[in-house]
Amino acid sequence: MANAALCLFKGLFKKVIICAISSVMMNSKFGGNPLFQGFVNERESIMAAEHQFQGLAKIMIVDANDRKGPSFGKGAAVLLHGVEEYGSLNRAAKELHMAYSKAWSMIKKVEEGLNIQFIERYGARGSVLTEEGREFLARFDEFESDVNDYVAQSFAEKFEDVQ
Repeated sequence: MANAALCLFKGLFKKVIICAISSVMMNSKFGGNPLFQGFVNERESIMAAEHQFQGLAKIMIVDANDRKGPSFGKGAAVLLHGVEEYGSLNRAAKELHMAYSKAWSMIKKVEEGLNIQFIERYGARGSVLTEEGREFLARFDEFESDVNDYVAQSFAEKFEDVQ
């Protein structure tokens, strides 16, 4: 399933590759924010059982010719979901306890690196996702879900004795 999703995604974005990296880190300072609620619920369920383990994946989309350059990952996705929800990059950044300048820089670098305009800026009136940005974000969310499903299934098969 993940291989099919990877091939589909590579076909859509020829210069883009997908990197899945094992990760179990979570910054708890975002615990009360609804944008991070899925992470918090996962973390709380892990902490509830002292020796319960779970496989997690970190998804990043990078330019295949510049792997050390800007990447699109969960941070950019959460920020864009915030723009979609609040209609403002500034408000989304505040909700994520992020400086506006950091949010602006992140979006600008990702837009330049992937050659996609994610948000339309209207100054003091706020920001909205472009159609291309909305479509990319939806595909990223679906791809991330597919990868997470595959990771959970594979982990359950390969580590059934430690669950």
